Amino acid sequence: MPKTTSDPQAASQRAPALISAREAAQALGLPESTVKHWLVRGYIRGWRPGPRMSWRITPAEVERMRAVIAAGVARPATPSVTQ
Repeated sequence: MPKTTSDPQAASQRAPALISAREAAQALGLPESTVKHWLVRGYIRGWRPGPRMSWRITPAEVERMRAVIAAGVARPATPSVTQ
């Protein structure tokens, strides 16, 4: 079995940088409450590491939302669910 190390620098190079809902709201020029609402509704992809922890969003998702907002879409489309 290969030996694993817990090198924080190596881990930070592998893991994508994550930002909070507050930081995403600032980047998008929206109220934090709107970003959280969109997260709950699934318009923005993000996750909460735990029930009492804050939302985490990738910078790529913020850029996707920036493009949606720039395109003049009032609200992003709800992700489709295939049954």
